[in-house]
Amino acid sequence: MSKDPAILFYSSDFLTGTMTMSNEHVGMYIRLLCLQHQKGRLTEKDLAHICGSHVEDVYDKFEKDENNLFYNKRLEGESVRRSNFCESRRLSRMAGVKKKSRTSNVRRTHVRRMETATATETTNINTNEKELLEKFAFLKDDRFSGLWSDFLKMRKSCKAIATDRAVSLLLKKLHKHPLSVACNMLEESIENSWKGVFAPKGAPSGNGKSAIEQWAEAKGVDLYSNAGEGVNDFQCGISKPEDDTETGASLVRIIERPNE
Repeated sequence: MSKDPAILFYSSDFLTGTMTMSNEHVGMYIRLLCLQHQKGRLTEKDLAHICGSHVEDVYDKFEKDENNLFYNKRLEGESVRRSNFCESRRLSRMAGVKKKSRTSNVRRTHVRRMETATATETTNINTNEKELLEKFAFLKDDRFSGLWSDFLKMRKSCKAIATDRAVSLLLKKLHKHPLSVACNMLEESIENSWKGVFAPKGAPSGNGKSAIEQWAEAKGVDLYSNAGEGVNDFQCGISKPEDDTETGASLVRIIERPNE
């Protein structure tokens, strides 16, 4: 079995036991403890090499056995205790492997699957990012990409998982507006901790048309010319609304005037 690289170090006991020693002697003492831990019991030559001469404060920390070898009793006891504990754990694991070989195999398989899954996930993430950059031009803009990253972090802090579908829908919604408006939408959502993005009232979309104009175009309504003449006692006309909203009710202004 390889040499144990560590041992429990009780700092309070060490400080108490070396309180009257000089810093130089403490340095000699700690080096000798380390040497004993790695080598075993020490020769008088080992002590002389570290201390240079007989230093009573340091030598008194070590006992001498029948073979004239020096050792620190506390260090040796702690080393043996830790070694016995580690060996008992090793034997327990070996016994557990024999009884649970099937579980062990499952664990090894699980590790391999985790590695494969991690590699696959990384590949998918890189692929998805590339596809998003190709599909959504705003992501190439520094201001927008920074706000988008902050927005996703905010959503994560709110425990709102940004699935691929959610990301795509949010970006599509943002790309319906000019870049500056989309950035403002993200800033507002971040500031208010909103999980979604919302267009400002009356904001134009990316094609330069307001929500009202888009609605009218979809319905085949001409907002900027007379809708008809000589209808009963009134002539109807539709003019461009002063305040665009997203409701159809405010799209049409009926201009009442005498029938000619």
